[in-house]
Amino acid sequence: MYKIGIVGKGFVGSAVAHGFSESVGYKAEIRIHDKDPSKSQNSLEEVIQESDFIFISVPTPSKSDGSISLKTLKGCLSDISSIADKINTTKKKQDNDSVKTSVSQLSKKVSKTILIFLTLINLNPYITRFYIAIPTIINDLIFVAGVLVIAEKIIVNSWNEWDPLKHVIVGKADGCCIPAPEPALDAKVPEDSDMRGQFGPRTKDTVDRANQLLDEFSNILIKKGIKVDRPSPIDFNQKISTPDWETKTMFGCMPPRDVLISVGNEILYATISYRCRWFEYLCYRPLLKDYYNLDPNMRHESAPKPRLTDADYRKDYLSDKISIQKRLKWTEDKFFVTTEEEPLFDAADVLRFGKDLIVQHGFTTNLKGIDWLKRHYKDHRVHAVNFPGDPYPIHIDATFTPIKEGLIINNPQRRLPKEQRKLFENNGWEIIDSAQPAHNEPPPLCYSSTWLSMNVLVLDSKTVCVEKSETYQAEQLDKLGMEVVPVELRDAYAFGGGLHCCTADVYREGELKDYFPKQ
Repeated sequence: MYKIGIVGKGFVGSAVAHGFSESVGYKAEIRIHDKDPSKSQNSLEEVIQESDFIFISVPTPSKSDGSISLKTLKGCLSDISSIADKINTTKKKQDNDSVKTSVSQLSKKVSKTILIFLTLINLNPYITRFYIAIPTIINDLIFVAGVLVIAEKIIVNSWNEWDPLKHVIVGKADGCCIPAPEPALDAKVPEDSDMRGQFGPRTKDTVDRANQLLDEFSNILIKKGIKVDRPSPIDFNQKISTPDWETKTMFGCMPPRDVLISVGNEILYATISYRCRWFEYLCYRPLLKDYYNLDPNMRHESAPKPRLTDADYRKDYLSDKISIQKRLKWTEDKFFVTTEEEPLFDAADVLRFGKDLIVQHGFTTNLKGIDWLKRHYKDHRVHAVNFPGDPYPIHIDATFTPIKEGLIINNPQRRLPKEQRKLFENNGWEIIDSAQPAHNEPPPLCYSSTWLSMNVLVLDSKTVCVEKSETYQAEQLDKLGMEVVPVELRDAYAFGGGLHCCTADVYREGELKDYFPKQ
């Protein structure tokens, strides 16, 4: 683990801290000193003595004549030198007006590597890469170990499911649990599932394998020029409670899609109808905090936290005496396990089509939740849809998947009703049956059906990621003119779903459009 010291916690210093934080895949031990006590976490002495690398990120403002003022930087180097003298028990007088000491000499003096971050250009300091620069001379100060900061502007913006993807969150399997029985979750576990009666941490070998696949998926996206962030897992194997209920375990942070909705420059926390996922938002809080700080236009919102009392669920809905045929009749009649006690919705029930939001009414999203979304997104048209044929209507991605403007694939076992198809057909959209899954059974200890085959991630209107073993789905999308990127993920299905499920959009290039002018 690197020990990173940072002097100066302005824009650049904060960006350096973020660049080495756990939220972007590092686990550095970070110490920060700033002359402003409200920003400082450590003394300058602690930063110097207890760090392997020291990043100096103090202001270097422009003077009236256009030159760069190095006053603060020189003062900082002088302070470091003085502390080094104390450490070495040999004091030397410093001339603050003409510091001739090179960074390399000072680095040897304090037995640390010192790197200078110069704010020469007004960049939004979200650091993605570090490059060692060639030796540089600025005024009379010699930098033999300089640093060039490559920064990019953080943009939170996404209007649909197919515009070019530029920034995304990919989940992690760390600490994921099979949650204890609860009313909303029982509805998601079929009677013949091998998960019935089990709860607690998933085995280390399955977690390691899932993380391996998620890391490889992240690397594929990075190689495509897409920025990838990762959540910060918490201890999910612990009992949680509210004044109304308690449950013995939590869940995990593998499927960000369930929790976060990106609409324009807003990221919204969904209500989530599972008790075990009550605190899951905490895994994403560090990332959203950074986005909020670095994008002045970003809106960070949260839907009202539901109480999730027993009144939210139909007590006898999951009785073993109820046949599949009766359940299918209930879902056709829009009679679900969740009641209308309070607004409930999962982000994974929402599809974005520019001005229109399509929301599945089912086990995890009720009509009050859809009404709340209508009131919240006042500039959008929110449409409720349902899919007869699914006895467990939970999340929309394995049922109804937009591939590009004008084209949607639909689960042939769960077709959109005729009346609801009019919105799409009247506006020239084609809805076709999805290819069949390549597997007859889901993986072990998996909530989802075999139709995760159509849970794909669209990178742009010509490129789509498909699970590697789902050859039929890949062939169909290839024939539809898409470049198919195969991604191995099946062994991670059990942790929360497929390729779309394990991501959440931060930024897709594109503008707000009206794809359905004929309402």
